[in-house]
Amino acid sequence: MKKSQKNKKNSPHAAPGRQRERGAALIMMLLVSMLLLAAGGALIMTTALTTTTVYESTPETLAYYAAETGIEDTLNVLRGNGPPSAAPTCGAPVAPNPEKISFRRALTRCTSNVAGDPQGTAFPLRLSRWLNYNYQPPNLNYPDRVAITPNYSPLNGTAYSIALRDPDSSDVVAYSVTGRFNGGALTLPLAGSGANGAVLTYVPPAPVTTTAYPSVAASLGTLQAQYIAPLGVAIPLGAVIPPGTTLTLTINQIRPWPATYTIVNRLSGVIAPPPLNSVKILYGEQSVVVGGTTLQLPQSLDLLSAVLGSSGGTNQLTATLTAPEPRRVVVAATGYGPRGARKFVEMMLDNFNFAIRPPAPICIRGSDNPAQSMTFDLGSSNAKTYSGVDISGQQPISPAVAITLHDWTAADNGISKGSTIQPSPPQPPDDPKLAILDHTIPASTIADPNPVPAPWVAPSPVPVRPPPAAVTPDFLRTADAAREFLYGSNGGGGLRAKARAQNRYYPNGFSGVAGNYNTGGFTFVEGDCELDGGGGLLVVTGDLVLKGNSQFRGIILAMGNGRVTRDGGGGADIRGAWIVANFNLNGGGGFGAPVFDVSGGGNSDFQFDWAAIVSANQAVGLSIAGVAER
Repeated sequence: MKKSQKNKKNSPHAAPGRQRERGAALIMMLLVSMLLLAAGGALIMTTALTTTTVYESTPETLAYYAAETGIEDTLNVLRGNGPPSAAPTCGAPVAPNPEKISFRRALTRCTSNVAGDPQGTAFPLRLSRWLNYNYQPPNLNYPDRVAITPNYSPLNGTAYSIALRDPDSSDVVAYSVTGRFNGGALTLPLAGSGANGAVLTYVPPAPVTTTAYPSVAASLGTLQAQYIAPLGVAIPLGAVIPPGTTLTLTINQIRPWPATYTIVNRLSGVIAPPPLNSVKILYGEQSVVVGGTTLQLPQSLDLLSAVLGSSGGTNQLTATLTAPEPRRVVVAATGYGPRGARKFVEMMLDNFNFAIRPPAPICIRGSDNPAQSMTFDLGSSNAKTYSGVDISGQQPISPAVAITLHDWTAADNGISKGSTIQPSPPQPPDDPKLAILDHTIPASTIADPNPVPAPWVAPSPVPVRPPPAAVTPDFLRTADAAREFLYGSNGGGGLRAKARAQNRYYPNGFSGVAGNYNTGGFTFVEGDCELDGGGGLLVVTGDLVLKGNSQFRGIILAMGNGRVTRDGGGGADIRGAWIVANFNLNGGGGFGAPVFDVSGGGNSDFQFDWAAIVSANQAVGLSIAGVAER
């Protein structure tokens, strides 16, 4: 009986209250199964989404690479690597490099785009004369992108298109002009004979803003003349303009970049009734560059040929104005990938970090100490020719040699041996042989470029016709500016950094051919250089020895030691320009006395060549100012 009761107590049916827990395990298993199912579903969804993301990101990546290809192709074009595929639509190509790209040509519609492109200003400048736009959508009548992959279509393959813009609007020039007679007032009273006289008045133009590419005629103001006499009194002679009367014009450029330039012009003639009336202006310069903008002036101009009366006569002073070469260009590349994917990349290029404009074929910056004279010897052989005639025909005649004021005597002695500086047709016999750099003679204070300017270290003998002033390049005004030009403000920039980037830096001297005579190049030599020839831009910080048969076309900067000599005979042919300056490269201090002694035997021609100077500037190469993805 006890055993039976014990078994009954242990039976599952012995505790009716636990029957509520029946099925709990099943529910638990279902809950766990649901969690596992949710986790598995999430994993499946993540895998599917990842696959979709990878599938969709591939076209975007390919589109980005296509945009980068467009950037690289545009860089290659703007570096001058290759001719265009079609002639420009605005006339014949411009000499001397009819097929070479420039920022201006890239940003001018008729030289950037082919004739078949839409001509409206809303259509982009896209270099279609240089880039092969070869895909034409069905809805367009011109190809709108460059296909990279064969058989490109918007659903399959990659392509790109390019749009250029000028962030400075460099074709728009804004300027104002001021003028003074003899550096003084705007009016110039002139005494005549008896009771009569005359008054000259300069009236500046209203501020000018104009699109100056291509060239346009621009006003520099007006010159008004009025004679003064009692009624009924005849004026047989009128009023004579005194010798040495000048009209100084100061051009203040506002756009595209601020700059100022002063031109000193001479006036002569008589203000009287016809036919005795005759006033003439002799311009101090024929080609003026203001912040890159070029003003072309006539050598002289006969004024006031109209009948004069009490109301006087008025004449316009005009110049041909040409906008500067653009300094920057923004390249916008659109990359196209499969299934309509697009990416946008922008790049800004800088082209004019280093604008070198020598004022003469030989420019020598003298010592800051007037007591220290340069060493200068061009040789006594009449087989040597030094000419300021621009052999490319683009610039007016310049003096053959530009020097610092107190180096006049050394320069005059150096060019007076034999016939070392000879006129070259069509060079007139009275062209200036020497010019004085204006770093010690501010142009605005020169009353007349022909009389001896002040301050003046009296030469011996006194020149019969004193030289005009020449514009000193900015990097030659102070030794600090020269050091920054070569090495940058912190020693890590300047021309040296450019040469390093192009793998054209020689830290331990150089001997041989620097660059190519015809195609140019860029060479920076730290230390001494023995030059056998070449072309482009050559910078030498040590002594420069010009070998006898050197043939070089471009710009040579002998800056540092500032010592140039010639070794041996032969026939040297140097076209372009030299700049020589002596200063401490690594420390402080000012300019010292340079040496320019090319008196070695043989023949030699030193000829100004503006085309070679432009090419040498371009040899420095483009700077990439920034890149952005949109």
